[in-house]
Amino acid sequence: VISALETLEALAAGNDRENEEILRLSKAVERLEHEKHKRNQQHLKFEEELEQVEKTYRKDIDDLQQMVKSLVNENRNLSTTVSSLPAHNDSPVSSSMREADLKMLLELKEMSSQQKDEIKALQKDVDTYQCQVENVSFLMAKSR
Repeated sequence: VISALETLEALAAGNDRENEEILRLSKAVERLEHEKHKRNQQHLKFEEELEQVEKTYRKDIDDLQQMVKSLVNENRNLSTTVSSLPAHNDSPVSSSMREADLKMLLELKEMSSQQKDEIKALQKDVDTYQCQVENVSFLMAKSR
C-alpha cells in the first residue's frame, strides 16, 4: 500500500511538472503566434509604404521627363529664333538694331545655357529616382 501511495505521489508530481511544461509551451506558442502576426502586419505596412514611395517616384520621374521635354522644345524654339535673326546691315538704324539683336542673342544664349544646365540636373534627378525605384523594387522583391 505504501509503495502504491509513493508511486501515485511520484506520478502526481510528474503530472504536475508535465502540466507546467504544457502551460509554458502553450504560452510560448501563443507568444510566437502573436509575434508572427505582428511581423506579417509590419510586412504588409512596409509593402504599402514601398508601393506609395514607388508611385511617388514614378510620378516625379514622369513630371521631370515632361519638364525636360518642355525645356528641350523651348530651347529648340529659341535656337530657331536666334538662327533666324537677320544678318548685319551697314545702315545706322541697323547698327542700333544690331546692338539690340546682339543683346537679345546674348540673353538667349545665356537662357539656352541655363536651360541646358537645368536639363542636365533634371536628367540626373530622373536617373537618381529610377535608381531609387529599382532599389525599392529589389528590396520589395527580396522581402517577399
